[in-house]
Amino acid sequence: MMQKEKVVLVLFCICLPFFVLLLSYKVVFAVTPLSVGQGEWMNYFIGHSAVPGGYTTDEISHMQDVKEVMLGANLVFEILVFVIVGCGWYLISVDRWKEGLYYGGICTGGFVTIILLFLLIDFNSVFILFHRLFFSQGNWQFTADSLLIQTFPLEFFIEMAVKIFGLALVLALGMSGGGYWLKREK
Repeated sequence: MMQKEKVVLVLFCICLPFFVLLLSYKVVFAVTPLSVGQGEWMNYFIGHSAVPGGYTTDEISHMQDVKEVMLGANLVFEILVFVIVGCGWYLISVDRWKEGLYYGGICTGGFVTIILLFLLIDFNSVFILFHRLFFSQGNWQFTADSLLIQTFPLEFFIEMAVKIFGLALVLALGMSGGGYWLKREK
């Protein structure tokens, strides 16, 4: 394998886990039934409505930050689409796409499995770490009786995480299994 092919394959394998996770996130949110309040916020996040009523200033401030994170995730996803398609196109042109599928699936599966294990062992710590990374100003903690927590209880996030990471793991297994099978069929 030539050096350029190796570099493209490594780039593909590094980007694929993030692409698959963001794709899974988009699919899960698109197909999961939401409550009326959750749907109102989702409409706000995609720019189809104003901020839902009845929430405190702190809750609205946090949700504005959530919207910014979601917009950032969309931008990263779009960039990853470009990178994955470009790398994939190159790997097809040099007949290395089967390796890309196989190794990319393994990298994705490993990455997703590690995060999934952390989530299963201690969801609360991962949830707190996620919020500290993306909401460093600390405006994400609310009392259990707040409307925002009633709208988005911890169970909502646990269910969504299981669905997102579960789908990502299924996709990873499909890619690595398909790549392995195709490589074997030479």
